[in-house]
Amino acid sequence: MNSLLKHILQQAETCPDDLKFSESELSNISQSSFNAFKKQKYLVYDQYEPEKETIFDKQGNERFIRKVKGKWFAISTEDNEMSPIVLTDKDINRYSFNIQPLLKDIRARNNLSGTINAISSRTYFIGVKTLLDKKIGIILCLLADDEQAETELLTLKSKVSQCDVFLILCPFYTLKNQGLINKLQGQTIFPVCFDDVFKDNNFTIDNRIFQKMYLPDSEIKGKKVFVKFPTPAGTKWEDVTIQIVSNDSVKITVNGIFKRYTYAQIGFIDRRKGDLPDSQWEVLKALAQENGEISWNSKSAQEKMQKKIQTIRRRLEAVMGITGDPFHCYKANKSYKTKFKIEDKSYSQDNSGSY
Repeated sequence: MNSLLKHILQQAETCPDDLKFSESELSNISQSSFNAFKKQKYLVYDQYEPEKETIFDKQGNERFIRKVKGKWFAISTEDNEMSPIVLTDKDINRYSFNIQPLLKDIRARNNLSGTINAISSRTYFIGVKTLLDKKIGIILCLLADDEQAETELLTLKSKVSQCDVFLILCPFYTLKNQGLINKLQGQTIFPVCFDDVFKDNNFTIDNRIFQKMYLPDSEIKGKKVFVKFPTPAGTKWEDVTIQIVSNDSVKITVNGIFKRYTYAQIGFIDRRKGDLPDSQWEVLKALAQENGEISWNSKSAQEKMQKKIQTIRRRLEAVMGITGDPFHCYKANKSYKTKFKIEDKSYSQDNSGSY
């Protein structure tokens, strides 16, 4: 991110209602960016009366601004013996940050529909991205802590009703409260910081982020993953345990968090057979029975299995929202071996299903 924009947005997350900066503050960070931002209307010259304002020096002392014989000075408000500071025109010139060009840039780069709208001083609706049958609302939110996140985000659906899912773009803030994460995910609201969502140092959203949100199995018509596990940030596949607990359900556990889902909820359903489980469900159960590893000698069987493993891979990535392959490299192991732990806890007596 541009260093000047980074500085401004850090201030915006802390206090979005008072985004005014002296020219010296901004130009000292980057003169070229300062000039560009003025041209692009990110910065708007602020007409104000300096002598009605106060500033703080580097030691944190509050000072009046006074003009004496054509020169500007910063004079202490408390200590008359404190030497005045001579101010330049750059110290006096002041600019306000205009967030609209940033919102318009994000909207244009991602081909979003809808109209930009300020929901609050911290929250801005940018537009809608439609993927398959879902409308994803793209929101920019200036947050400094979890309390602000709860205030701004838990009421979001009542204010923006036309969207199914929300992607919340936060410049730097990262949500850490797991309870709040679970509440937001329950409302299909997903906050992410800029570094995790934008690629190539511009404001184009990395499409992989949508895979972490709801990720329908787009290559199989009529089949969708209907749930998303509340995966903690930083989770790896090695932290995941999947247990087959019955003929039609699994228990997923990560660092003490666990959920139980049916095969239908996680996408392993064959509607051609009246909502019965599909063949990939049988492969998943076979992996559990074989401690997470299946090898094949027949070339035809291997090719058939490869396609099913690819489908399982996509579905698990959809449910868990973890980047990276959930399986080890086939060539290295000559088998399909899971990185996560998988086991059969169904106590089924019939482990001879066909794949």
